[in-house]
Amino acid sequence: KLDDAGVSHGLESTANARRGFALAVAEFSWRTCQIGLVRGKRFRKRGLCTFVTKGIAVTSLHVVDDVMNGASDVAIPSIWTKAGMAPFSEVERDESLGIALVKMGSIDDAFARQQQREQSGIEDFLAPPLQTDVRFRVVPFVGEQVGILHDPKSTEEYRCVLELQFETAVVAYLNKFGPGHDPFRYTLSPLITQIEDEGAPVFTPDSRLIGV
Repeated sequence: KLDDAGVSHGLESTANARRGFALAVAEFSWRTCQIGLVRGKRFRKRGLCTFVTKGIAVTSLHVVDDVMNGASDVAIPSIWTKAGMAPFSEVERDESLGIALVKMGSIDDAFARQQQREQSGIEDFLAPPLQTDVRFRVVPFVGEQVGILHDPKSTEEYRCVLELQFETAVVAYLNKFGPGHDPFRYTLSPLITQIEDEGAPVFTPDSRLIGV
């Protein structure tokens, strides 16, 4: 339930005031994480992933392939959550839709727990991602307004750490381009050329996931 999503992460005072995209953004901000490679103490982002059920996140095939092609004994495929880093593995892919499901391993939350011991009141900011079953719809409607969360480099210095940027657009028309020339691809208006992240979640005002 959407209110549960808000309340579970310390949004009690504002959950009842959120409606439409304001509520959807709050939910998907807690579902969405950076995904990439950890080498030593450095993390290299390759895209975003969004949790759709317990321990399982969806992202684009490009992200998974890019990460796995760069993986090695010293470069570990990882998801960067607010609670800490976690390894992941691919569990399923759909070539026609261009998406993959990945399974998250245990989160290394040692640093988060240390911060919570040293400073009270920050537990909600260091919580693991929301992993309840996501509501989804396979096909968006032409003329429908959709929301997108992404992580553009142009605003990194203005945003809080691990926060995402919200955009809206309207589904303009169905087009024939995509993996395998699958027809179920949509053009948004205005064209969202500033969306830099593969795997960025696309959702409706009633918090249904409709694509990445």
